[in-house]
Amino acid sequence: MITFNYPFWYIIFCILLGLGYAFLLFRKDKTFGEEIRLLPYFLSVLRFLSVTIIALLLLEPLIQTEEQIIEKPIIVIAQDNSESIQLSKDSTFYKTTYQENLKALKTRLEEKYAVETLSFGGAVSDSLVFDYDKKQTDISRLFESIENKYYGRNLGGVIIASDGIINKGLNPEYAAKNIEGTIVYTIAMGDTAVRKDLIVNSVHHNDLAYKGNDFPVEVTTRANYLKGKRATVSIWKKGKKVTEKSIVFESDNDIVTTDFILPATASGKQKYSVKVTELKEELTYLNNVKDFYISIIENKQNILILADAPHPDIAVIKEVLLKNKNYAVDVELVKEFKLKIEKYSLVILHGIPNQQQSNNQILEELIKAKTPLFICATEHTNYNKINQLKPILINKKYYRCN
Repeated sequence: MITFNYPFWYIIFCILLGLGYAFLLFRKDKTFGEEIRLLPYFLSVLRFLSVTIIALLLLEPLIQTEEQIIEKPIIVIAQDNSESIQLSKDSTFYKTTYQENLKALKTRLEEKYAVETLSFGGAVSDSLVFDYDKKQTDISRLFESIENKYYGRNLGGVIIASDGIINKGLNPEYAAKNIEGTIVYTIAMGDTAVRKDLIVNSVHHNDLAYKGNDFPVEVTTRANYLKGKRATVSIWKKGKKVTEKSIVFESDNDIVTTDFILPATASGKQKYSVKVTELKEELTYLNNVKDFYISIIENKQNILILADAPHPDIAVIKEVLLKNKNYAVDVELVKEFKLKIEKYSLVILHGIPNQQQSNNQILEELIKAKTPLFICATEHTNYNKINQLKPILINKKYYRCN
């Protein structure tokens, strides 16, 4: 189908233009005389067609094509692959017959639908897995993954096979709003009754710390139907207890957060284990332990104070920085500076650039090396030079030092 950006009747003018052009050009043409009598008529037809087509192109024609693709509705089968599935009395069934039944369901659905499979625990994988070895269950992550993967596609329904026991993420009731409008079917697995259990729910910590410093660790413990019970949360390293704290649960479904401060005594990647007391009433002890890793580094952060001239503020800045034992501070005058810029994590410029523009070269070298800068301006600072550098020093700060 061809459409134009201008009224359709403009085509008449294009045809008339072609006719007029051909008529005026060849009506008195005697070039070929009587030898080739039909050639002028043939040329006039070509001229008419070429002028008419060019005029039509000026009307900005659009060729529209329509293609119809029939896509089967998508059915997603999501399998809970967490440890809690195999803790039920039907654990043997879920490792054998259940798997065959679910695959048979998939085969039947494929007759009418495009069936895709997922497995989930703390994360989501694009395959059907029955290992039942994941220590976390996060159904909200599943809904988020389905929304991202099937957004704008013909998603007909989602089948979730799970015991409904979650220990991570948002409440599924709220997370399901991510795929609002899609029907969610469920296959109830395991023993959905909440039993007495003590769980290390989460461990929050820094990714790295400096050797010789202390670092915080936050442990969240959840207790199901253990009101009034006392437990001990401990942190272990290489089989030795580092520290511990006692906690008491004040309700049947209580969550207790315990804070620890640990010393960073050895460098490298260190493994720690959080353990909570194993009570006799518990359903399982598999979730009473959680490991975490933290990198301990020895290197101090090198900071350079580069000054245009001696100034009492420089000694104050250095003194403040050295209160943090992770910082090593060098002080240099720009005219005497001969060290490598790359060794520094931060350069503090005092009085640079100056009004005489005698130290602009070092400033350009610092910018080229992409070294983080802290510009401390004085009464001798060249503010025009700083303003020129604003596009380069975006998101940087400079302060006036009196």
